[in-house]
Amino acid sequence: MNIDAKKLSQKLKMSRLTPADYTPSDEFLNTKSIVVTIDEIPVLAVGNQGSKRSLAEARAIIDNSEICNTLALALNKDINSSFSIKIMDSFEVIKGEFSAIASKTRGVIEDGRGDGDLIWIVLAGENSLPLATALSISNKVDHIVYEMETWK
Repeated sequence: MNIDAKKLSQKLKMSRLTPADYTPSDEFLNTKSIVVTIDEIPVLAVGNQGSKRSLAEARAIIDNSEICNTLALALNKDINSSFSIKIMDSFEVIKGEFSAIASKTRGVIEDGRGDGDLIWIVLAGENSLPLATALSISNKVDHIVYEMETWK
């Protein structure tokens, strides 16, 4: 394992978040989601339409330039150029398999069989797993996810 892989492995181990695979249930597919978009392209589903917490998370995401730049890079956007980032509150996730971000116990290395709670669904196409990984080790994302527990 090279030095970068070791650093990434250590960061993932110490995080409370982990990349995960997610296949939406039929029930989930029949609901509308709040998503963050970059130039009108859905990139991150953060929760169910009507959820105050999910809307607050989406607002916290778009207010954080570091996270916005990470999302834009996943869509191959030039972060030195302007791009629009918005919240869409009535997105329908389609049937399929997605990368996601899930909760986990800090200090545990996930083996892909964990049973943590679904946090967000990543909708970035072929760059979804790298984006899920980057967001999972972000202190800014950790703050949004876990500080939201106290936000009303």
